[in-house]
Amino acid sequence: MAYNDLLRIREKTPGFDVGRVQDWVWIASDNGAWDGPKMDWETTHYDLIRTSVKKFDVVVQAGGNQGMYPRLLSDMFQHVYTFEPDPLNFHCLVGNCQSDNIHKFNAALGASHAMVNVNRHTMENVGCHTVTENADAFTPQLMIDDLELPTCDFIWLDIEGYEYNALLGARRTIDKFKPAVMVERGSDQIASYLLEWGYQIRGTSHADTMYTI
Repeated sequence: MAYNDLLRIREKTPGFDVGRVQDWVWIASDNGAWDGPKMDWETTHYDLIRTSVKKFDVVVQAGGNQGMYPRLLSDMFQHVYTFEPDPLNFHCLVGNCQSDNIHKFNAALGASHAMVNVNRHTMENVGCHTVTENADAFTPQLMIDDLELPTCDFIWLDIEGYEYNALLGARRTIDKFKPAVMVERGSDQIASYLLEWGYQIRGTSHADTMYTI
């Protein structure tokens, strides 16, 4: 089935705006990847980011999903690097993220260069998709360190339990720039990893934990 048959443009629909932004290309069956992130952004995310991040030049964000967070972040940061491995999600992300300062990658983030399968668990909440490494797959997994960024102010990872792997692939970036880091479901493993550079918990936002130095 063509992508356009699976999508809808929610334009000027009551409740279908976030951060005063409208005109979203969205997967027709999905509500879960809209309702929760919209609530988090408007109630806690925006203020937590604004008060925790020291500079607003570069942010690395994953998963990009259908483009809500990278589009909103593009009004705060000079450059947004966003990663989304699912091709349908990425199709929407591209439609929603037309600003030149949003750099879009149809790829996963991890601790090594690999190929991954995208596992679609439910189309009612396309933010629940996961990835597993598979040498015979066709979606690339990259590392944050691959970007060789000139600066990095914020890393935000919401990738369904894969956050620690992505942070392992960001060791040089973290060591060089000490960006604020926000992850979904901050674990003891992640806290111990970030403690190496002196990070502490700055705050929480629903299921997300913000770490800063």
